[in-house]
Amino acid sequence: MDLKLIHVFLTVHKYQSFTEAAEVLGVSQPAVSQAIKKLEVSLQKKLFIKSGRTMTCTRAADQLAIECSRGMDIIHNAISTTQHFIVYCPEDLIQITREMPSTTFKLPPTLQDTLLTDLRLQKVDLAIDFISNHDKSFISEPVCTEQFKVICRNNHPRLSGSIITKSEFSSESHIGYKRKFNGMSIFQSQVDRKDDADLERDVIMEVSSSHSICMIVAQTDYVGVVRESVTKRWADKLELRVMDLPKGSEVEFPLNLIYHQRFKHHGDHAEMREIVKEKLIEICS
Repeated sequence: MDLKLIHVFLTVHKYQSFTEAAEVLGVSQPAVSQAIKKLEVSLQKKLFIKSGRTMTCTRAADQLAIECSRGMDIIHNAISTTQHFIVYCPEDLIQITREMPSTTFKLPPTLQDTLLTDLRLQKVDLAIDFISNHDKSFISEPVCTEQFKVICRNNHPRLSGSIITKSEFSSESHIGYKRKFNGMSIFQSQVDRKDDADLERDVIMEVSSSHSICMIVAQTDYVGVVRESVTKRWADKLELRVMDLPKGSEVEFPLNLIYHQRFKHHGDHAEMREIVKEKLIEICS
């Protein structure tokens, strides 16, 4: 059904005059008359009855007007309503939700493949993540890069100073991050990319967020590896010692926006991405 015919019909029904409807629509009276005839043929129903200079609506016209008005209201609301987006976001970055009320932020799934599948099926519109290697259906847009830092409690019995040695790093028990990248943790995947970053660690427990790593480390003799911005938020509050990785083994955490190619030139999506990038840079700086 041509929505233009419905629009003409509703205007005629409202004013009960072809002439007035033509003036409101900015078209000729014959054009209005032709549109109504075309609609009547399509519906196989008489909509208006002319008697001299007066015109009355048939029962079919009144019923059609009620239903079409509801449909047009739905269409109008759909067009005028602000686009609402869903974004996968790590827990320690979730503070950006306060400044983006038209966007829902959710914790990302543990597996990379699930995250990409959800993007492909449009279950989510954007992911804030470290993923950079994927198929050509997706765009990975760099936002910022952070240093990984090692944390332990301030009064740890064996660790002190601002740098941890390789032997200290490998001999301590670690709390790791549950999310995996091609079967490896985020940290290990970045270590393996760097030829001179030869680091081994004994991960005895895996948790779902950097916040959980901080909480457990603060209450035990375990150590953890988290992004630098996380340490800035929690080190003083939880009395954590923050240490650099061994010299020559420093690795970075790349933060990217991942989205499907279909949204590359989508105006609302692009605007949302720019706001997200701005907020992330503020948090990570």
